[in-house]
Amino acid sequence: MKKIENNNRRYSKKGFTLIETMLTIIIMSLAMMLVSSGVMVAHKVLEDAQLKADAQTLMATSVTALNAELVKAGEVAPEEGGSAVVFYSEKRGCYMRVYNDDGTYDTVNNENYGILIAIADTPDGTRDNTVYTWVPLVTQQTSSVGLYAKVSGITISGGDSSCICYTMKVYNSDGEEMETQDVVVHSSVTPEQTQS
Repeated sequence: MKKIENNNRRYSKKGFTLIETMLTIIIMSLAMMLVSSGVMVAHKVLEDAQLKADAQTLMATSVTALNAELVKAGEVAPEEGGSAVVFYSEKRGCYMRVYNDDGTYDTVNNENYGILIAIADTPDGTRDNTVYTWVPLVTQQTSSVGLYAKVSGITISGGDSSCICYTMKVYNSDGEEMETQDVVVHSSVTPEQTQS
């Protein structure tokens, strides 16, 4: 009889029952699900913050690049309802055009380059019958994954083209607006300085 008692005691004190093991696995699974969902939320917040920072960088870069051209602009003429502008660039000595890419600039990769800047190819720099070479205002390396800038609402204050106003917007790849900035540029070119 003693031998049977020792045997029962030995089995009852050693190991876990099937129910205890299953409960432990269920509790651990729930804990892992909570931790992994928290990590996924943190990752999404980090991605959104990075995209916002990239949009602000693209905004600052685009505004700076466009202002650098417009500050030396003469004979400024908005076109297409304020989404494009033609001007004589004292900086480059030719006519230039700033225009939003409608998706036709790069039909191979089907990327939107945002704002395009066109430089006149005519040797005499005249505006009539001008052939333009198009280039993006900012490089693709500057415009982060799927972000692009567009300009709108281009207006001229005063008859001498000395105050150029526009709105710059940055969009994500889904076309959602990320950043907006209203800009005023005072051209340092007087009407007497522009080419006739």
